[in-house]
Amino acid sequence: MHKKQELRFLAMMRLEVAPALRKLCACGHISSVLCQKEIEFLYDSARNCFDDGDLRSIYVQETNALKYSDIKYGLQQIYGTQQELLRYYNEYIEENILNEDSHRICQDHYVQLLKLDASIKKELRSFDLQIRQAYLVVA
Repeated sequence: MHKKQELRFLAMMRLEVAPALRKLCACGHISSVLCQKEIEFLYDSARNCFDDGDLRSIYVQETNALKYSDIKYGLQQIYGTQQELLRYYNEYIEENILNEDSHRICQDHYVQLLKLDASIKKELRSFDLQIRQAYLVVA
C-alpha cells in the first residue's frame, strides 16, 4: 500500500500543480518511502529467511501518467489509498498482535498518516472551491 501511495504521489508531482499541492505530495512521497523502509526492517527481523519472501520483490505497476485535467482524479486516488492505509494500521493497532516495538512504530505511522490525511482532505476541498470560483469568474 505504501508503494502504491508513493507512486501516486510521484505521478501527481509530475504535473504542473500549485506549490501547496506539490509540497503535500513531496511530504507524502517521503513519508511513504520512510514507512516502507521501517516496515521492511520490521518484516526482515521477523521473517523466516527460508520460507518468507522479500518485500523488495513486490512489484506495483506504476499508475498511468496523469494529465492536468486529472488532478482531482489523482487526489481522489491518493485519498482512497490513504483511507485504506489508515484502516489497515488501525486494525493492526487495535488487535494488539504486534510486539512492543512494532506496535510503537505502527502507532507513529498512524499519527503521521492522520496528519497527511487531513492535508489531503483540505487540498481536495480547496481544489473543488478553486474550480467553482473559476466557473463563477467566467460566468
